[in-house]
Amino acid sequence: MAELFASVLLFNEGEYFLVTPAEKVRIRVEDCPFLLTTLRVENAGDASTQTLYLRTSLGEEVAIGAEHLLFIGADSSVNAEPHPTVNVRAGLLGLVSRSVFYQLAELVVNRADIAVESAIDSALDSAVDNALDSAADSAAGKIGEHSTHSLGIWSSGVFFALA
Repeated sequence: MAELFASVLLFNEGEYFLVTPAEKVRIRVEDCPFLLTTLRVENAGDASTQTLYLRTSLGEEVAIGAEHLLFIGADSSVNAEPHPTVNVRAGLLGLVSRSVFYQLAELVVNRADIAVESAIDSALDSAVDNALDSAADSAAGKIGEHSTHSLGIWSSGVFFALA
């Protein structure tokens, strides 16, 4: 029954509706209409090329990226706990479960560290014969270009900063 309701759920102008060919009924959603309960990581060895897939409790899977943005805000309670959500489809958000949130926390990297590795690899690839000194200088310049030092998670080529 939940899958049926999820298939006809619509978010429009800040309100949720169940829409069938016969009628359109406004409903109240307390937090997020979906719960994201499972994480799958593809290309886990390289943070900048990995893709993170989240599955809802109803079995729908989304790849975190440009179409399915990850947002880590704070809930409205006094404690301001993290409130991680992902756009599942058409403005409908999924709340990341606590266990999946902890799995995501294990994947957090420093963006500058990834930029350093990329700049050094790029500079070393272009270095010819005894030009390692100039390659090192080139890498140092590229590191300066990307020194944002923000923590976050990579998925589908998109960096999601945590702060």
